[in-house]
Amino acid sequence: MVSITAAPSNAYNCNNDPVEVRFTFTPTDPAQSNSLTDNNVTLTVGDGINPPRDYITAKGFTVGSTHTCVRKNIVSGACAPVGFEFPTSDFSDYGAACY
Repeated sequence: MVSITAAPSNAYNCNNDPVEVRFTFTPTDPAQSNSLTDNNVTLTVGDGINPPRDYITAKGFTVGSTHTCVRKNIVSGACAPVGFEFPTSDFSDYGAACY
């Protein structure tokens, strides 16, 4: 995790102390580092909302921490062409912390 800062008030935010969480994705295969590394990616929960500070910290996400992350290249449809998933972190319970 690169940074965890107060989310802009005009962003899509949870109600309780929302934060903007930024991370760098680095592939485990060194041969793909040049083409698949992504810097300053925003971690959101649910449908793209900035999570509460206490929630994301309780999940173990702090500046400098590292987590398993899967990059998903979406080849068709209306979604963004790249998505990221943290398979060892369950964010399905964000709603109770958010509202």
